[in-house]
Amino acid sequence: MLESLMLQTRQFEQTKMDLEKSKLDVVTLQENLNSLQNGGKNGFNQTSNLDSSSNAKILRDEIAMMRKEVKLATKAEETSKKAMDDLASALSEVAMESSTVNERLRLLEEQVAHLKKEIERLREELELQMETSERLRVESEEQVLAWTAKEMGFISYIKKAGEDNASLKQENHKHNEALVAVENTTRIAREEGLKRRDILKDDADMLRYR
Repeated sequence: MLESLMLQTRQFEQTKMDLEKSKLDVVTLQENLNSLQNGGKNGFNQTSNLDSSSNAKILRDEIAMMRKEVKLATKAEETSKKAMDDLASALSEVAMESSTVNERLRLLEEQVAHLKKEIERLREELELQMETSERLRVESEEQVLAWTAKEMGFISYIKKAGEDNASLKQENHKHNEALVAVENTTRIAREEGLKRRDILKDDADMLRYR
């Protein structure tokens, strides 16, 4: 549209120049016609009058033709001026629309830039969360392994404690049996000692009474 306006401007300027030239030509022809008419009135001979009359007719015809051209040029100038005004108005509207579009484009670019920053922030936050999640997963696996090892240790300890308890019970049972056996042996020995003492006492009494 700007190129069209420049073309219309050049055409308008050319039309104005042609119009001014035509106006000057009309003025010149009118002056020549006036000069011929004045010359005829001032007493030239008949031949000169005829020539002047013929020239005047030619000049009048040229002036009439030039006036038509001036009228057409004036009309063309008015048409060109109106076209230029319309084009300038349309260009002004386009300029305003272009300004509005540029403002919208600027706002859109700002929004896009903001969205890019937000996307970058979210991406960094997601990477951080993924790293944290991975670290927690590794720590959880390590804790599970450590707890499993402790649990296995507890199970082994409980199993060994049970085995030790059973062994102690068995050994205690043996000790109890041995203690009972010793108590029985001691009781029997005591009874035999008492019997022997009684026998010896009876023997001593018998010897005393003899």
